[in-house]
Amino acid sequence: MEILELNQKTDYPVVLALGYFDSVHLGHQKVFEETVRLANQFGVTPAAFTFTGEIKGTPIQTENERLSLFESCGIELTVMAEFNAETKAMSGEEFFEILTCNFDVKALVCGFDYRFGANAACTTEQLSSLCEKAGIPLSVLPPVTVKEEKVSTSAVKTALSSGEPQIAASLLGRIYTISGVVEGGYRLGQKLGFPTANIEMNDRFLPKAGVYAVLAKAEGKLYRGVANLGAAPTFLHDKVLLETHIIGYEGDLYGQTIEVGFVRYLRAIRKFPSQEALIEQLARDLTAVREDEHPAFADCE
Repeated sequence: MEILELNQKTDYPVVLALGYFDSVHLGHQKVFEETVRLANQFGVTPAAFTFTGEIKGTPIQTENERLSLFESCGIELTVMAEFNAETKAMSGEEFFEILTCNFDVKALVCGFDYRFGANAACTTEQLSSLCEKAGIPLSVLPPVTVKEEKVSTSAVKTALSSGEPQIAASLLGRIYTISGVVEGGYRLGQKLGFPTANIEMNDRFLPKAGVYAVLAKAEGKLYRGVANLGAAPTFLHDKVLLETHIIGYEGDLYGQTIEVGFVRYLRAIRKFPSQEALIEQLARDLTAVREDEHPAFADCE
């Protein structure tokens, strides 16, 4: 997928989706679906405009994760602008003019609650008026609901913060995943007979701390796993890690990128009276995951 900055220009026409698209939930996917449909209709490139940086709290995904999801939805070009003092102060009219001058926009697509311009003052009504004057078609998508709840990033965050990854998955249309490079850790799991692949959780959204049944993708293959998200109080270290024991994997993952999908919350993190008590609990966790019949595990090694 091609990546451009706002001040760059394309030499080909596009249909452009507008939004931050944090989480790329079912509502965002509908926006991308409409973008691809119109692009195919006009014979042009499906594209998206988005910001980098934090707009409303810590993003659910890293920038690379978000762009990967864009691409999986059929987006072939992403225009990115840093959310800084300059872009924050830009009026809706200025923003619209830059987009339409730098990019050959054949149509725009956004969600019903899309806002733009300084202080997010402009709504889809202002966007519709600007598009009408410029002769650019605008498609505004209605809200998507799941069990009568409006799908939103805040709802996804609430589910994950409550230890309910199944609810988050129903809003995302997929299992919530975290990807990252495996770092060297304390090697405590290895000493206990449960080696883990550790990802540092710096500067990113954190689901509820606890032990999870997870789907792990390593070296192109899928595995069941047990993951500890948080600290390790039994060993008196408080560094926040995602420590994943990948069931059936044998090898060295240090320095490699893995993806961990949150399937089910198993239990809270607690301090055990001894290493033996912890080992017994870990064995019970592994048994629970091995016997889990969740559809996510159907293609595991």
